[in-house]
Amino acid sequence: MTGPTPNPIGKAFACAVVAFVAIYAGLWLSIGPPPDPARVAGIITGLVVTPAIVVGLWARNSAKTWSLFRVIALYVLFLVIAAALFISGSMSNPQR
Repeated sequence: MTGPTPNPIGKAFACAVVAFVAIYAGLWLSIGPPPDPARVAGIITGLVVTPAIVVGLWARNSAKTWSLFRVIALYVLFLVIAAALFISGSMSNPQR
């Protein structure tokens, strides 16, 4: 199969929605309700949307057709990289 991937940005954002729900629910269930839920939701949204944009645009501009597995695998890879950068940045400059 060659040609553009059908709806790559939608697939990447579906990964972002699943990741957001998993991370937010995991935090909520493990440490309880956060003191500022809107701030935590905003941070997690930014964290999960950034890899979705990168992977979605990369898949859309690719000449080859991407499988759903490839979109998910690269999304998870970029999410781990973004989380590592966020955590290292938060440790070097704590706000609270």
